[in-house]
Amino acid sequence: GNHAKQQGSKVSDDELRFDFANHEPVSKEILAQIEAEVNQRVLDVDPVDYKYLPIAEARKTGAMMLFGEKYPEIVRMVSIGEFSKELCGGTHVSNTGQIGMIRVTGEESVASGTRRILAVTGRAALERMRHAESALQEVAIALRTSTADVPNRVAAMAKEIKDLKKQLASGAKAGVSVEKLIADAETINGTTVVIAEAPGAEAQGLRELIDQMRKKTPSSAICLISSAEDKVVIVCGISNDLQAKKLSAGEWIKPVAEAVGGKGGGRPDLAQAGGKQVENIGKALEAAREKIGTLL
Repeated sequence: GNHAKQQGSKVSDDELRFDFANHEPVSKEILAQIEAEVNQRVLDVDPVDYKYLPIAEARKTGAMMLFGEKYPEIVRMVSIGEFSKELCGGTHVSNTGQIGMIRVTGEESVASGTRRILAVTGRAALERMRHAESALQEVAIALRTSTADVPNRVAAMAKEIKDLKKQLASGAKAGVSVEKLIADAETINGTTVVIAEAPGAEAQGLRELIDQMRKKTPSSAICLISSAEDKVVIVCGISNDLQAKKLSAGEWIKPVAEAVGGKGGGRPDLAQAGGKQVENIGKALEAAREKIGTLL
């Protein structure tokens, strides 16, 4: 926009910074457009010319002048192709092609209402691109994928790590692990049956453990019981194939809850119950085994 007035700059043979008035960060999309347009000017190999003329005449040509700057009566006007005219006493290339290329490396705030764009040019820009490409290739090799698929692979790994952390957290809270529960499970008519106590775990932790085990076993029936002080929490879950056979977690959990003086129910795939007779958890575990044996 027209509000983006130059506030300062530093230019060397291979890097630059440009400060300008703006009240918000420049988006990645706009930065990409800026970089693309400048590189197009470079590829156009526009000539860079300068001449001395009275300041009044320079104003008539539309030459850019910085607010607050003091200019002499005779000024040096630099023209770049047909798109830029400004008053400047600095050193310039003889044409835009000599710049080689430009890569924007950063955008940041330097003061209230003032932003800064950082960039490299020429050999420095080429070296930066080579380094980035080499790093990307190394990442692709480590991930055993193509460079184009690296973002998707990293996103998938991030999700996998998140799920594993969730699994570890749930197991830690319950004092058990999914792998240990599955390893200790019994098999009834091809179904993995897990019936176990997870002291101190809350209902949410028990549900998460059941979800993780159902993902790891094709056919499963799981009943987990937790106790804390004078409260018992029971969660039962079954896999989709058992639901298709009309088995219900809600039906399974009823005698288990009764054993600890409680009641409960729920969906066919997942049911929850509670009770207060902590001393009868052993009876509840036995009731769970008897009921699932009958159902299967």
